[in-house]
Amino acid sequence: MNNKPVQLYLIGGITGLLGGILMVISSGLVLFRVQAAYLGTPEQKMAFIASHPLVGVTHGIGVASLILIVPTVIALFALLRMVATARSFLGIGFALLWLLIEMVEHLSQTAPLRALSQLYNDLLTREMAMSIHNVLDEFWEAFSRTGAFLSALMFLCYGLALIKAGNPPSPPLKRGVGGISGYLFLIAVIALPIGLVIPGVGLQLHIAVRGLAFFIVSVSLIKIATTREE
Repeated sequence: MNNKPVQLYLIGGITGLLGGILMVISSGLVLFRVQAAYLGTPEQKMAFIASHPLVGVTHGIGVASLILIVPTVIALFALLRMVATARSFLGIGFALLWLLIEMVEHLSQTAPLRALSQLYNDLLTREMAMSIHNVLDEFWEAFSRTGAFLSALMFLCYGLALIKAGNPPSPPLKRGVGGISGYLFLIAVIALPIGLVIPGVGLQLHIAVRGLAFFIVSVSLIKIATTREE
């Protein structure tokens, strides 16, 4: 193998580690700090957004995690396309759509936060702020559900590809990429509907598990890159 894919595996592994950690942190912040306010009335939700920077911070972490995951998704495609061709191509297709839609979702919620806060804190424009927020909330719901569904499809394709590549191990997967990572990817798929039926959890269970899945598979990518350089 030449140095180019090895460097891709290494870069994808390092960024995937960071992106996975940020996904878990983002999920934890939403579950334990933001979710309670969001379960209240629209007025309570808007008041929390206007007075706490944590909402913008959470969306910022989400954007950073998505950017960091891009090299990891590409590295996995390069690793698996010769072993599980159809699943790899489907996985990269769903991944590109997922990353694009979730990026738009986060940015559409982050960009107007300052202006919305100013409008809400002024009694004369508070009703306008509430109306704009309600519209943005509908956009967030549509984008987040669509993005999560595409993410689950990507995890399904890559999970099945990893399992196929690891049983029996196919070069360069004999060093550990496969079984555990593949099954964890499938658990991330199952976590989506489970989280949606648990009150107060929603999409965050899927986000936390997919962060853990990216973390584990990134460790394997780094192991492959460093081992083959020896």
